[in-house]
Amino acid sequence: MSNFQNIIFDFNSNSNTSSWRIVDDVVMGGKSNGNFKLNENGFGEFFGNISLENNGGFSSLRYRFPSINVKNFMRVCLKVKGDGKKYQFRIKDKSGNYYSFISTFETNGEWQTIEILLSDMYI
Repeated sequence: MSNFQNIIFDFNSNSNTSSWRIVDDVVMGGKSNGNFKLNENGFGEFFGNISLENNGGFSSLRYRFPSINVKNFMRVCLKVKGDGKKYQFRIKDKSGNYYSFISTFETNGEWQTIEILLSDMYI
């Protein structure tokens, strides 16, 4: 097995985050609002409020990057500091597809490396 590594995005104080986008439930009438910024330590910070009003209940942070052939890869690793809540990581095999491959993970309020096996992701 090869030990390939491909960093998709490396946050630091000089990162260009203009390609990151927030998509909230307002696209379907909800009232959630997510925000994203590069904080004073150079980390990407996703924050906001989730509202269940008007059948809402989600906020997402999206990043479109050039296609990567994952044939030689087994996992995606995320370095996150969450708030103790559950989150989803989603990727697409083609950017034009409506569906995504999904994995749910829990955060614990501390820095964590989340390892998601590509073979465990579901539609």
